[in-house]
Amino acid sequence: MDYNMRDMLYHLKSNDFVKYNGQEKHDESVRYLNENLYNAIKDNVEFFAFHPKLYKNQDVFFQVSISCFSNLNLNLDDLIEIQDRFNSSAVGLYGKSYDNSAYIMLSDGYGRLFKSYISKSGSGYTLNLYDTTGGINLATINTKTKELSKDEIKILESAWDLLMDRMEKQRKSRERYAEIQQCREYIKVEHQKSSYASAYYKVTVNKNIPIEISEYEIAKYCDGWNYCFGGKCSMVTKNEESKIYNVVVYTD
Repeated sequence: MDYNMRDMLYHLKSNDFVKYNGQEKHDESVRYLNENLYNAIKDNVEFFAFHPKLYKNQDVFFQVSISCFSNLNLNLDDLIEIQDRFNSSAVGLYGKSYDNSAYIMLSDGYGRLFKSYISKSGSGYTLNLYDTTGGINLATINTKTKELSKDEIKILESAWDLLMDRMEKQRKSRERYAEIQQCREYIKVEHQKSSYASAYYKVTVNKNIPIEISEYEIAKYCDGWNYCFGGKCSMVTKNEESKIYNVVVYTD
């Protein structure tokens, strides 16, 4: 978009435009913008969307301050409308490849951003809050009222603390996996079979293993510490040398 057009848009927003430029100049500028604004926006969109040195299908964000819920009485119906309209705008500008690539980002008092997604089913609302990648779910708020309570707003306001807590837990989890791997000679994992959405293992843990290891950790160890779909682990027998477990890891 050229500078003249940008300046016109800026000045047309002013209530003093007609006063200082006259109605005829105002009408002329409006006609010019109506005829040329779409093409100017389209050119800019195509530049960023199809730049040969940028990744395609970058997500598009619109920022909403968490304080709007308390200071401006923003409710969940408002947020749904903002989310839907912004997604529709992105699809209209960038094309169908950008469907579901436009996100509402909630910002805290320090300008830190968190990806959100809200849905409504019947009379209930579900608001999910994530880190900026969308890979870490920080909070899920389920409510039947469109206005968030003070406690629910506090959950959103504590998003950064929730993220730091999750990252610390992940750090400790990685350290624990490394500790167990150092004792791999005491753990024998035998893959028994795989079926729909499940994998079955027999695990033999030598009693001389120098660390305590829980059934939950044994199941995670079988899945390379992934275990995102869960599973089950139970001890089936033990002898003087070892304990033997049956493990089921869900893969879907």
